[in-house]
Amino acid sequence: MVNVPESMVTRWEGVYRYYEQANKVAGSGRVNAVVVADMVRASREVAAAWRVFTRVDGLPWWVVAAVTTAAQAFDTQAREWERRLPERGDQP
Repeated sequence: MVNVPESMVTRWEGVYRYYEQANKVAGSGRVNAVVVADMVRASREVAAAWRVFTRVDGLPWWVVAAVTTAAQAFDTQAREWERRLPERGDQP
């Protein structure tokens, strides 16, 4: 059995809680530039946290593939939210 360092797990849990909070606000219908920026940041942080797990020695290839796919999904989500950010010139 492979042991994942507790610090990695704690980091992932923290960023995922942040993501859950941002996602809850985004789903409330009160979406503005701040909410969108939070979703971009949260999605990127979760993707980065997933990628850290790929560096754990001894993980089966299929676990690394699954974790990599999860990271890619959050990267894609970050890009989709980023497209919703207003251009700097659009702000009053």
